[in-house]
Amino acid sequence: MTSQLDDSAALPCAHCRVEFARPELIAVAEYPLCKPCLETLARDLPALRPAKKQRFYKIRKGKEIEGVCGGLADAFNMDRDNVRVLSALLIVLTGIVPGLVVYVVLAFILPLDPSESVPEPTKTS
Repeated sequence: MTSQLDDSAALPCAHCRVEFARPELIAVAEYPLCKPCLETLARDLPALRPAKKQRFYKIRKGKEIEGVCGGLADAFNMDRDNVRVLSALLIVLTGIVPGLVVYVVLAFILPLDPSESVPEPTKTS
């Protein structure tokens, strides 16, 4: 026998266990959460964060030639050396010229990563 609870019945938050009225709780995966707990979990869990737009950048730190492979590795969350080996294989397997053309074009059109700041050169007089 199931009993229906009315909207004014208090339910505990699944995270902090504080009782709230039903309209104050937000159901996430069938678990009732209060707004402060939901904000805390969203900040801590990447799956609940809003997706940011993925952009490709060239890197400055740890670059070998122009930073293209390092930037692509960071964008795809891969090891930089693995991306360098894969790109070298693709360059050789495509007959060298097409792969090098793609690399050079990417080196010119990809912007530098803005999160990597470079210190201003100091002038000595």
